[in-house]
Amino acid sequence: MQEYATLDEVPPPLPGIELALTDYLMAGENGLSFARRFHRSHSSVPVVMVTAYSTPEIEGDAAASGFISALHKPVGYERVLRLVEQLAGRRVP
Repeated sequence: MQEYATLDEVPPPLPGIELALTDYLMAGENGLSFARRFHRSHSSVPVVMVTAYSTPEIEGDAAASGFISALHKPVGYERVLRLVEQLAGRRVP
């Protein structure tokens, strides 16, 4: 597993990326703008948002931005692991 602090650190397109996991609140941008930018170069990679600030509007925007799932904080390690195992290797059509 490789971690990147910002999208600018992710080489476009990087073979082997199976899943992107991001928070909604980030320094400089939010997870929705991250997902839109990420999908420009990695359109087939599922993106999962983790957030404590979910609203129906954010959830709708997340789906439109390419998020495949949202995890609501607090979220336990086991839940994250199950979702990663479920989505790893899965490509978005």
